[in-house]
Amino acid sequence: MRTQRQIDRIKRRIYGDMDPREAPVYSVGEASRYLHLSWSTLSSWVRGREYAVSDGKEWSEPLITRPKGSSLLSFNNLVEAHVLKSLRTRHGIPMRGIRTAVEYAREQHGIDRLFLRDDLLTVADDPSDRRGPGALFLERYVLEEISARGQLVIREALKRHLERVERDVKGAPVRLYPFLHSYVDPSDRSVLIDPAVSFGRPVLSSRGIRVITLVDRIEAGETVRCLAADYGIEEAEITAAVEFYEQAA
Repeated sequence: MRTQRQIDRIKRRIYGDMDPREAPVYSVGEASRYLHLSWSTLSSWVRGREYAVSDGKEWSEPLITRPKGSSLLSFNNLVEAHVLKSLRTRHGIPMRGIRTAVEYAREQHGIDRLFLRDDLLTVADDPSDRRGPGALFLERYVLEEISARGQLVIREALKRHLERVERDVKGAPVRLYPFLHSYVDPSDRSVLIDPAVSFGRPVLSSRGIRVITLVDRIEAGETVRCLAADYGIEEAEITAAVEFYEQAA
């Protein structure tokens, strides 16, 4: 097991002075597979898109900003898309509300990365209590046109997504536990994505073994039982990792 000092040295050697969370490492296709999103949906969020209006066409600006000068996405972009997915694709929240919230947060409060915030679901029991900026924007712009029951469903979905983002003491994302697929236990955290481990590629949470390594060995003819014995881990972990890969393919 490496010490934190050793890990920090490795990160400096690989990324230099750049924050690993902001390093451009994922193609749109790769990120969309990890998040179980369509390529076209994620592409429109990070590249923008043209859409038709009554008198012609308009351009929709990106909701997620990629690292400057790169066509690739960062780990932080991955987290932003993960959170945005819970609002946009699961429940069809009006895009105008999401866009207004993002623009208002940036222009009025200097918050450039609204979907990296850890206070999007802050709720005050007493109206005099202070709510986090994220919660205010969510209430004011995203949920205002949604029924009370719909708001509850959305909050629960957003909560499940936010709970899969591990943060440091400052509230910044450091790890993402992607959903394996739609029908597994949502609490399953067998797979993680950490920019400081295997260049941010999916690994087994318990051992840091790259998912693709397990898949390659199984495709070469080895069994789940043999791999579990070889690595000293549960068969269920390997099965979950392989299923994640198959769903993402």
